[in-house]
Amino acid sequence: MPKPKAPSTCVVALRCSPEQRAELARRAAGQGIGVYLRAALFPANDNSPLPRQPRQPSKDDVALARALLQLGQIATTLRDQARTAELAGTLPEDERPLEDIRHQLAAIKTLLMKGLGVRER
Repeated sequence: MPKPKAPSTCVVALRCSPEQRAELARRAAGQGIGVYLRAALFPANDNSPLPRQPRQPSKDDVALARALLQLGQIATTLRDQARTAELAGTLPEDERPLEDIRHQLAAIKTLLMKGLGVRER
């Protein structure tokens, strides 16, 4: 069985007051506080920022995004069909069912956007 690979870096947590954190941010002068502290504590080392792992979206986020995509496709198709019917002069006399569908789709879209943490335009 192979040995587990030792991590190349580790995280060091530091508790400080809000005033101390503000002072660190002021001293960091626009760079990250971690970068500033590494440079201040280990000036002889190569203090370039460490590469970050790209973030992978969660399975829930992917599923929500797919549902939002399908919802957009349904809304586009419904809008195109309504536009075609209007141009052909074949709109139903009672448009309430179409309006209800439009409102329901808008409500679903809002819930999905909220679930994804995306602001609507």
